[in-house]
Amino acid sequence: ILPILKSFFTSPNLEEDLVSTTKGKLTEEINRRNDNVTSLAKRKIREVMFRGTILGTSMSKTNLDRIKMDDLL
Repeated sequence: ILPILKSFFTSPNLEEDLVSTTKGKLTEEINRRNDNVTSLAKRKIREVMFRGTILGTSMSKTNLDRIKMDDLL
């Protein structure tokens, strides 16, 4: 199993269409995340409690759009 894990990190098999599809799905998730009031409240509380750390950061469309294929390889 270790060789399989090693190959995942040393030679990932990412294709542009897979990355594009995934980014599209994540964008839709971002668009819908405020539809659930409970989820919105939890996210905002986490952002306040953990401000300045990775736990206090929410995914944004701007940051998602900045990710390029070269960043993932």
